[in-house]
Amino acid sequence: MYKILTSFLTSRTYFGKKPVLLIADPAVIKRILTTDFHLVRNRPESSAGHRIFGQNLVAAKGEAWKRIRSILNPMFSPLKLKRMEPMMEDCVRSMMTFLEREVKSGDKGRYSLDVRNTMGNFTIDVIAKCAFATDTNAHNSTSSNPFVTNAKNFFAFRPARFIAMSLLPKFVQKFLVKNKLPPLNIEEYDFFEAATKHMIEKRKEEIQQGRSNHHHDLLQLMLKAEEDKELVNSIENSTSATLSEEELASQREFREIIGTKYLTEEEVQAQAMVFYLAGYESTANTLSHLLYLLALHPQVQRKLFQELQQAKEEFRKPLTFTELQKLPYLDAVVSETLRLYCPALQVPREAGVDYPIPEYNLVVEKGTFIMLDIFHNHTSEKYWPQAEKFDPERFMGENREKIVPYTFLPFSSGPRQCIGMRLSLMETKLGVARILDRYEVVRTAKTTDRLTIKQGAFLLKTSPIWVGLVPRSG
Repeated sequence: MYKILTSFLTSRTYFGKKPVLLIADPAVIKRILTTDFHLVRNRPESSAGHRIFGQNLVAAKGEAWKRIRSILNPMFSPLKLKRMEPMMEDCVRSMMTFLEREVKSGDKGRYSLDVRNTMGNFTIDVIAKCAFATDTNAHNSTSSNPFVTNAKNFFAFRPARFIAMSLLPKFVQKFLVKNKLPPLNIEEYDFFEAATKHMIEKRKEEIQQGRSNHHHDLLQLMLKAEEDKELVNSIENSTSATLSEEELASQREFREIIGTKYLTEEEVQAQAMVFYLAGYESTANTLSHLLYLLALHPQVQRKLFQELQQAKEEFRKPLTFTELQKLPYLDAVVSETLRLYCPALQVPREAGVDYPIPEYNLVVEKGTFIMLDIFHNHTSEKYWPQAEKFDPERFMGENREKIVPYTFLPFSSGPRQCIGMRLSLMETKLGVARILDRYEVVRTAKTTDRLTIKQGAFLLKTSPIWVGLVPRSG
């Protein structure tokens, strides 16, 4: 498939019986994500008819998506994330305590780290703490943590499930999901549905008892959005018999301003589920690949360590995200990692109208699946000389300005850009900064020269990653 796209910037393929148009032309990608967003704004249905999970931000369509997104956007503002940073630091300390214990038990102070497992524990801790003020204790579990296990299984590629979602009619898929029948009896949905429902019920009890004011997490903000529904409903149920004309006019004006800017209870649960799943996999992968690349490129690691140390001396304190986001080489290293190992290989869309692409004398029929091929553009020699080489200098100074627009889209772009982008970058930069402050990341006998890309359900999946950690002197 990708060999075809190195020669042609559009290509046709099929998802089951459904035609799919692959697009790699940056100019067309830009139009679809921004200028013509209103014509191609929805994603194809991917939740197999799951009643609650299908209401999440990623799967939502049309006006429902617009309403949910407008409610959630302020929850990921820089100010809100700043309030979450202490909770994230707690998770970083938990990870560092785990690493210290493991390194001491290693051979001559050198510890061979199963990177993806450790970073997965860290990211599940962060999303649980920042989104739900919950401790998963992932690093200290004596057995497999159920949150991590179910998140891993959710993203595992299962051929029978893939074939069923590709070929079976929608009504059959919905029947299988509703009755929990194979191959669409997705147990991970059930686990996260039950877990998030329990958290929501527990928090509502705290709210009723007046014990929730200290929470600044995403769940608290979403439940506040649900409270707005009761206010809107109270207006809807008011009658002219109980209100004066002036009061009715005032409340009609309020309703026009508020519109339907609230979340239902099921929508709150759906967002909670997708926060857990998306917050776990993508950032864990980025951190894992970043540490792997630093182990293979010690000269890059030394330069990054020097930048971090100079910043520590300048600010005379442990670096917070405010300071870390000002460091150009750290940002370049993270960006180059995201280029080589982009969490989402493609961005799916569905044509909402018969959509013309004049450059290719093509009209995409309404309802056609469109895949924007991010991975192809990230690894194309046309846009990145020596594309397979890890070279953070591509993103430094004037070099960054030379990047062809819309050939680097690790978080997509436009109105449907990943809403958790800032949270993910904060998590990644804090995590790698703390690790490098205490350890040098090195190769071990288990570290491979190349990673093999494997078949995944939605996101990039590679072969196992192992690196060594050596305590720094002083």
